Amino acid sequence: MTGRFEKWLEYEVLKESQYIFYQYSRRKMIDCTCSHCKSEYQLERSIPRHNKEYVCPICKRKSIFKAKGKSGYFSDYSEAVKIEKASDRIILRHFEVRKSYAAHGTGEYTLSYHEDYRAVSQEKFHFYYPVYSCLAHKNVWKEKYIDPYFHYRYHLDYTIKAYQTITQMPGMVYPYNLKNVFKGTPFEYCSLDYFVKNNRFVELPVVYYLKTYLKFPLLEQFVKQNMFYIALECLYQLPNEWEETKETNTRHFLGINSRYCSILSKYNMGIREWGVLQKMEKLKIHLSEQEIFAYCKIFESNRDFLELNQYASIRKIVNYLAKQIEKEEKGKAYKLSGDVSGISHVEMKCYQTYIRSWKDYIEWAEKLEYDLKSRYVLFPKNFKDVHDKTFLEYQKQQDKMERRKQAKERRTVNQLLKKDIKLLDTKIQDKDYLLKVPENYQEIRKEGQALGHCVGSYIPHIANRECDVYFIRKKTDPDKPFFTVDWRRGKIVQCQGKGRIRYPQEMVEFVHYAEEKLRLLKGEEEKKAA
Repeated sequence: MTGRFEKWLEYEVLKESQYIFYQYSRRKMIDCTCSHCKSEYQLERSIPRHNKEYVCPICKRKSIFKAKGKSGYFSDYSEAVKIEKASDRIILRHFEVRKSYAAHGTGEYTLSYHEDYRAVSQEKFHFYYPVYSCLAHKNVWKEKYIDPYFHYRYHLDYTIKAYQTITQMPGMVYPYNLKNVFKGTPFEYCSLDYFVKNNRFVELPVVYYLKTYLKFPLLEQFVKQNMFYIALECLYQLPNEWEETKETNTRHFLGINSRYCSILSKYNMGIREWGVLQKMEKLKIHLSEQEIFAYCKIFESNRDFLELNQYASIRKIVNYLAKQIEKEEKGKAYKLSGDVSGISHVEMKCYQTYIRSWKDYIEWAEKLEYDLKSRYVLFPKNFKDVHDKTFLEYQKQQDKMERRKQAKERRTVNQLLKKDIKLLDTKIQDKDYLLKVPENYQEIRKEGQALGHCVGSYIPHIANRECDVYFIRKKTDPDKPFFTVDWRRGKIVQCQGKGRIRYPQEMVEFVHYAEEKLRLLKGEEEKKAA
């Protein structure tokens, strides 16, 4: 390992491991020491706070304050990958890197790293581990088969993590000499070197990247067009239709115009944002670059809200919601044309809740036949009050419609039962049991309540001719609920008694007899109707 590699581990792989140590005192100025540039300087007593982020005034790097009295011995960990060439193959070397800080808080630390496993690309990737050899008196590299079942069994967190870590080989990639490393290998035209140079501090699953490149060559095009986020998403979950594509042009593959392609590249957007741009083009929604970026940021790339464009422009809707949030929630008004980079997660959720409420309000207003061309209906002054009143009115309408529907179903059921009484009256019986047709829908409900099953909820199904319901009674007590029959598609599909018990063995013959008789009589009725 060269000094250049070690510096890269120290200053790039563990870039976030940067601290400013300070000794608390009651004086106006406090002594501070930067762990990176080793500078010693003083800051006002009100500035340093334990674990608070701050930019070192000397080296201008983002750091974290550590009070000497509170920070004991601690370490920072990271992962790195160095790719080397061996003949026509490449070797991926995985390192675990650590910075260990002393307990006395002087800013001194020790850098340590060790190589824990390797991956060698042949026809497929083979994984190797260091194993101590008694003969050689040192560690030697030995291949080990990675069994997915072993690592995933019981679905324990540590076994899953172990399997994913080994097969993905995650880490920050050593960026130097990659072109020469890949030359003469199947990865010669792989754009991993370009990805790493433009994303020096990104950890990625290197094995997944190389495997995805072989089965999805468009990955190279995504990277070269600076669509890095889409490229990363492809590594973890490549859609099946993407894997099977033979398209070589990125714009044709994505199915969006050149303007949207440039926006996708400029703002380094992902697959969800691509879906938003696709829908914008389909619905012919015209927004500026800034407005598209703001929409994706505020609404977390939700495509469903774009359909509201049929009532008013997305720009107008967001501006209206911003005014309502500013007035009702006392929150900050974010517009699509403004700067939304500082919007918090809580504020985003507030905007998403409001636009869902507005969408619900519009749907209710549409069913209540309000004039949606009127701006006073679309954008009421007091949205919350109007939203609640409209919901109550809509609920009343739905209750009224439901009562009408139920009344119609009950009338239909009563008419069907009258026909069945004429067709089946006392025709299906033996010495012990008889099949009875309910007189009306109320009797079906009472049957369900008496026997403790759900036949009372079958009224809509009977009205829609999906099934018929009959009762089995003992001849000795013909009025007492005993068993209920569910008849559909020419056979008895259910026959249940109290507490949903199945009919006993002594009733088997009668149930079979009733099924045959019903099939005969109902079949004759259907022939006459035809």
